Amino acid sequence: MILCFDDEVAFARALGLASGLPVQRIARHRFPDGELKLTLPPKLGAEVRILRSLHAPNEKLVELILAARTARELGGRAT
Repeated sequence: MILCFDDEVAFARALGLASGLPVQRIARHRFPDGELKLTLPPKLGAEVRILRSLHAPNEKLVELILAARTARELGGRAT
């Protein structure tokens, strides 16, 4: 499975088609106070790939770390 953020859906779909892997989005919500909430699909496969560009990395790196931690908590394994 490939998990991606909204700004990388087109690339993730192309990658999914080429590799035969399903693609799911990570929902992102920004609260008025600046706090970030990420929501991953409730059912993850055993092998999870997270697609995240690190162009302008400051905020994206935090999103990547949070998503990876949550994916592991939901039973996913990085590949």
